[in-house]
Amino acid sequence: MIDVKTITILIIEDCFDNRMMYKRFLDTSDTHRCEVFEAASGVLALEMLADGVTPDCILLDYKMPELDGIAFLKKIINGEGFVPYPVVMLTGTDDEKIFDEAAALGVYDFINKGEFTVNLLTRSISHAIQGFARQKDAASGSKELERFSYIAAHDLKSPLNSVKILLEVLNGALSGDHNAEVDKCMGLIERSVDSMSELIETLLTYAKAGVIAEKQEWFSFGETITFLELTLSSLISKSDAVVTVSPMPEIYGSVSAISQLMQNLIENSIKYGGVKQPKINIALLEEHEYWHFTVADNGVGIPSDDVERVFCPLERVENSTESEGTGLGLAICQKIVWAHGGKIWVESELGVGSVFHFTLKKHDRNEIRS
Repeated sequence: MIDVKTITILIIEDCFDNRMMYKRFLDTSDTHRCEVFEAASGVLALEMLADGVTPDCILLDYKMPELDGIAFLKKIINGEGFVPYPVVMLTGTDDEKIFDEAAALGVYDFINKGEFTVNLLTRSISHAIQGFARQKDAASGSKELERFSYIAAHDLKSPLNSVKILLEVLNGALSGDHNAEVDKCMGLIERSVDSMSELIETLLTYAKAGVIAEKQEWFSFGETITFLELTLSSLISKSDAVVTVSPMPEIYGSVSAISQLMQNLIENSIKYGGVKQPKINIALLEEHEYWHFTVADNGVGIPSDDVERVFCPLERVENSTESEGTGLGLAICQKIVWAHGGKIWVESELGVGSVFHFTLKKHDRNEIRS
């Protein structure tokens, strides 16, 4: 069924009898030869992974003491927001909420313990391993595309700068000799070059957004926003925007990336403020393993059909036709959040405003020193 001689399986199950049954089933399978590791709890499994066990697939019980299946997955999530192993979850329930949450973290298949068979087990393992391999291939292709985008955008800067210099020289040479038509054409060319320059700079930012700066550190989220307010003071003053900020924590991550994230969200709220005075509220909703931040505005809102699409690169939603931009700002935000192990989403109502939510993974100061 799968083109491997031997696969390594990590069984994470608190019931000894169930672990023995899964092992027997794997031993009798005519499609797999398995090297099996066992862990009686999620905590023990974390220790095994830390000690160098690298499973080709994990069989994970959902309901366990200390650390249930979902909590275990969140512990091993990688910088891109996904579990770095193929996982088959074993449950005694058909709760769709559990399935949705586990699938969002990267679980590939589910087995109801009441319907357990050898064929179902081996088929689920194959499905998980093959699905995980396809995801890795896709991720690899995506990274290559990002690298190509970065190189292309970087290499385009030089000839574009040359065009801008030549335009300045041409303008100087024709000084005093322009007629209205020439002036109009020169103005159009200059605006087009400026737009292209902005797009190239934004493409470079997007290509680099998923790569966390090597220097990560503890920093004050609140001080970062205060500095941004100073940086954006001209825009805030011009739009008469009101920005309120709740008390914020110290977090661990890339200062430059988080600053870019918040700048994009604040600028986005002002840009789509509509005719009303923009009011932006930045708040914190603390969760157990994540910091949960919100950026709420009273802008024009987003059509319900577009709330997912706004994070796609170069997408412009229906109400954005009058606002300038490259269509990459929120895509950059998403890449930054993913790179910090979090998620980003938006809730919006047309004519009322939008609330952008994002989470950043918490870190223990005892484990990480600046």
